[in-house]
Amino acid sequence: MRLPLCCIITATLVAASCTAAEAQPRSRVDLEFGGWWFSWQPGIVMGVAGWVNDHSGVAGRAVFTFDPPGRDLVNYRGFETQYRHRRFLEAVEIDFGVGLMFLTATENVQQLWSSQTFETMDILVGYRFLERFGVKAGLGCHSWILSALTGGPGDDLPADLTFKFMVTVPLGAQR
Repeated sequence: MRLPLCCIITATLVAASCTAAEAQPRSRVDLEFGGWWFSWQPGIVMGVAGWVNDHSGVAGRAVFTFDPPGRDLVNYRGFETQYRHRRFLEAVEIDFGVGLMFLTATENVQQLWSSQTFETMDILVGYRFLERFGVKAGLGCHSWILSALTGGPGDDLPADLTFKFMVTVPLGAQR
């Protein structure tokens, strides 16, 4: 039941973004790679953001966490899909996103597996240093409301702030 619901929500977000593409067919893609801090653990985030016009787009990112040496923590891996909206203030980009994160957790000591779906929201501030190189950093938060509603264990992961820092490589038409 949870997988079809997640697929329907993701498809709705993609379809809503694609309808705006007819008004302004000029699209651009940003490749993203960097780090994040999730549930008190460092990790890696990498993905792509497709902009259907100057302000609206869709992002998909793979996310991973890893244990710091000497600690037995839960490792997370998964992906997030988001609707993104951005605005420009001179050379600075303000990028806001809302969407879903699908995570699988495994505990090193016991090898227990669990999967959860979270609502995710973040705001990133970006700056382009060169024509084909920029950075983005910001804060996000995740909640477990959807996981609890679809029968998942809603209290396994805390709803806390997440910090992201990414290097971006813009492809396509430039401003």
